[in-house]
Amino acid sequence: MKKLKEHKKDVILFIIVFLISIVMCGAFLQPHYTHDTYKIVRDGYEFYSYDKFLKESRPFTATITLLADKINLSIESYMIISFVLALIFLSASVVVMYKIFSKKNENNSKLINICIILLSFVTIFNYLAIEHIYFLECCILALGILLSVFAAKIIIDKEKYAYVKSIILIIIAVFCYQGSIAIFPMILLTYKLLFEKNNLKDNFIEIVKLALIYGMAMLLTIIFAKFLMGGSRITVNYTQIDILNIFHWFKELVINSLGVIPPYVNISIIALTCICLLILYKANAKEKIIYIFKYLLVTLTAIAISLAPVILGSGLDLTPRMCISYGTTIGISLLALVYVTSKNNRKYQVITLFIITICVFALNVALYVVLTNQHILTNKMDAERCQDIKQAVEEYEASTGIKVTKLAAVWRGDLDLYYPNMMHAGAITQKALNSWASREAITFYLDREMRFMPFSIEQYVNFFVYEKSEKYTTEPIVIEGDILYYNGSS
Repeated sequence: MKKLKEHKKDVILFIIVFLISIVMCGAFLQPHYTHDTYKIVRDGYEFYSYDKFLKESRPFTATITLLADKINLSIESYMIISFVLALIFLSASVVVMYKIFSKKNENNSKLINICIILLSFVTIFNYLAIEHIYFLECCILALGILLSVFAAKIIIDKEKYAYVKSIILIIIAVFCYQGSIAIFPMILLTYKLLFEKNNLKDNFIEIVKLALIYGMAMLLTIIFAKFLMGGSRITVNYTQIDILNIFHWFKELVINSLGVIPPYVNISIIALTCICLLILYKANAKEKIIYIFKYLLVTLTAIAISLAPVILGSGLDLTPRMCISYGTTIGISLLALVYVTSKNNRKYQVITLFIITICVFALNVALYVVLTNQHILTNKMDAERCQDIKQAVEEYEASTGIKVTKLAAVWRGDLDLYYPNMMHAGAITQKALNSWASREAITFYLDREMRFMPFSIEQYVNFFVYEKSEKYTTEPIVIEGDILYYNGSS
């Protein structure tokens, strides 16, 4: 009870943050199916855990999924429980981050404190972190974020054996999900470079320590995947480095924000922050330039961490969950202005920053509401299309007496990835029927076992390019014998 009284404010803050997150992401309190979920349903918990999660250095995800298999937990129950736990872990992360930065509120302004709370929320629940509440195993992804935030706090608070404790937490976090630990360097660099006045030597030492911890953790996952599990998508291959591909993804990330928010928004906030720091930071010209340089260094680190898979030749395309470090730069930018405004102690500056923070927070909440609801709508439209396919199959079987037991599907990543009026925000709003999971989605909604068959280019041209007058055809499908051919891009 004594401990509870000591942390009464933290508990109240956690409850408030959690309730806001529930309202913000409430659409996911109902069943919601990711592309990966369709495959998990088909493959089964056990096979997918060994074949995917373990091979991608995610033993904790594999463990809870195997546990779900042992207790016969339905996929729908799993996803709801995992989602609620994810919100609990992320809400706790917001509280811990607030405790880190609130100590730097020099004038003890209530408005500044509110700004720090809201910006901690925007940083943890940033627009590129939305997939940390999206996937079936999202609770483990979110746990990785919480552990990473705690690791940063331990170093910042200069606890006894701080680096040993942090390394242990980061190693656990990286085996939750590699992308989750990106929050660790962002919080630590923001605090050390922007909220503390250290000399160049001290800053350099902190950056080296941080790089070693982060690099060691990532290396361990590669060793685990390559040598213990015999290989996975996690690779480092310098022969695959493509400069044009790096520039392509740089533009997609920095300018277009991977489609999750409108182009130029994030980079514009970074540019405006530099201008505001130049105007508001009360110091001589040299100190101003140094502070802005440190701010840009934090930003460039966020970009470098996000682009690392491309730079190292992994062969992977960037997804929002891999780029949460860049998503944090909006919250970090405003936190830098909070630090400067707090020191200036000018009421009009505080009020202006408070209004801006409220607007950014409201837009962030609105984005999550829209994207989660659009995902549910995408699921619904996938299901409706599959009902049309099911009806066509049943009519064909009734008229021919042939049972359709096989499925071949083709999809194109350059055509028709989203339903009309959907945000082009990656997997969360991309339809399953024109994705790598189209076959799994069809068998899920048709509720029948089907053997997967190859789909040749010649068949695609014959069925979906030339006239199909002699085939039993209901767009976008062709049925020939006992095989259903589906064209996801039609």
